[in-house]
Amino acid sequence: MDDKSSSLEWSSHLMSQYPAKGVILAIVTVLFCVLMWILFEHWLYPVLTAVILFLSTMKFYFPMRYRLDADGVRRWHVGFEKFRPWSDFRNIYVHRDGLFLAPFEKPSRLDSFRGLYLTYRDNRDEVVAFARKRLNLA
Repeated sequence: MDDKSSSLEWSSHLMSQYPAKGVILAIVTVLFCVLMWILFEHWLYPVLTAVILFLSTMKFYFPMRYRLDADGVRRWHVGFEKFRPWSDFRNIYVHRDGLFLAPFEKPSRLDSFRGLYLTYRDNRDEVVAFARKRLNLA
């Protein structure tokens, strides 16, 4: 893995991985929109609610593409690329559905704001091994 050309790429689409959760999310969104209509009786509030809920859950609806290489981590989502070098990260936390790259050696309240979460796609062991090797956490 010390070769500059070694990399790991995959894509993850949570909606296709968890279709039941997608149905629940859609139902909750509709229920909140109906509630806004009942409470305020103006078309603007349910529309605004739907837009806000959709934007806040876009990572679920649209696929994300990842690339881990010698330079760092790249994530593409809805046409936007985010790059973070390995030097930004000090620790990793392995979860059932993804890997969290943390900027601090010990858990911090700022982790969720400064870290990066990568969702797996049948490649959990590869992703964890690659990240551990790059961060020298083997």
